[in-house]
Amino acid sequence: MFDPPHLLVVGSGDPLYREYALAGLAENHTITMIDRSPATWQAKYLVDHAVAPLDAVDQVAATARELSGRHHFDGVVTWGEFAVPAAARAAAELGLPGIRPEVAQACRDKGLTRGVLAAAGVPSARSVRAATPAEVRAAALEIGFPVVVKPTSSAGSRGVIRVDGPEGLARAHEFAARSTAVAADGSRPVLVEELLVGPEVSVECVSYRGETRAVALTRKSVGLPPYFEELGHLVEPQDGDLSDEPAALVAVAALRALGVDDNVSHVELKLTADGPKIVEVNARVAGDMIGYAVLLATGIDLVQAAASIARGQRPDVRARYRRSAAVRFLYPPITGHVVEQSAPDGLRAEPWLDRLIWEQPMGTLVAPPPDGDVDSRLAQVVVTAPTPEQAVLRLDQVFDQLRFRVEPVAGAAAVPGR
Repeated sequence: MFDPPHLLVVGSGDPLYREYALAGLAENHTITMIDRSPATWQAKYLVDHAVAPLDAVDQVAATARELSGRHHFDGVVTWGEFAVPAAARAAAELGLPGIRPEVAQACRDKGLTRGVLAAAGVPSARSVRAATPAEVRAAALEIGFPVVVKPTSSAGSRGVIRVDGPEGLARAHEFAARSTAVAADGSRPVLVEELLVGPEVSVECVSYRGETRAVALTRKSVGLPPYFEELGHLVEPQDGDLSDEPAALVAVAALRALGVDDNVSHVELKLTADGPKIVEVNARVAGDMIGYAVLLATGIDLVQAAASIARGQRPDVRARYRRSAAVRFLYPPITGHVVEQSAPDGLRAEPWLDRLIWEQPMGTLVAPPPDGDVDSRLAQVVVTAPTPEQAVLRLDQVFDQLRFRVEPVAGAAAVPGR
């Protein structure tokens, strides 16, 4: 009788964005999970579960050791940005494959990432860490306006803001600091960075025993300035081999410099007039439904690839088909409560409409930035098409038929309820 490999998954994430990953793994693995709270929707996929703060590396490692006393684990997997260091530490202590804990931390801390890339000569935004208003101002004047102020460690573009002049620095510093981790000295350092100008892309990379291959490229739509909210992603038809793609060459160089040798990684870049430059390196499977879109467009399953690597096996990254897939998100135009959301029944019958999900329960208080962020998104839509042009037209077709209303609330600050 076949005994499926047993994975320890660290962090489940939001079911609207990550249930596809957990469900896919459960088809051919036994799964035990460490998460920040007791299992709810995850329970049907699990054989065991334990609770620990995902950003507490020592607690997660101790919990993993305890769980290993009653289970034999074949690998440790995470797709949560905040859980990357803890998962790496757990794998190391259990003697299982994975990136080294210090590498995980270098990827997680965007300031450390910048330092490593600069030392290795990998093209990246100029960046200065700053903890006080005076340091933020000095960094911005040194780099030159416009600048980007961002948290040293966050996800989903939370706390990232463009600043065009000195008068906006205080507000930007406060906005970014709300989303950054507290340092050992009690401060909330941020990064002040050069503004990279050009289209934004992400490169999905698979590293196995020190050999890294770029397998997919996704084009991003970013908006709601001066913020950098990710509005959508587009995967064009591709064959899983980006060895000649300039952005892929820079992404692979960045992972090599950081020491990423056994992992699936999500590398974000801007295609500037001076060539591709790194925005950030994420040592986990892409979020925001990018990994799912890559699966639809190419047949490459990045979650299964991560599981194979975690078990010490060569991942299967062969493209099985060439088509396009696209994701788009609907943001609220104003602060208020969701009071209407609907779409025609016939729309859902379209074979190319893979997902149409209303993310917020009726009555939820939502807001655009700066009071809201990705957790205030109203809807997510995923479509497939033979070409990227058709994918965009299909997204437009869906969005033209969505009906929603947000009832305004004067002076309210949103507490997203997703």
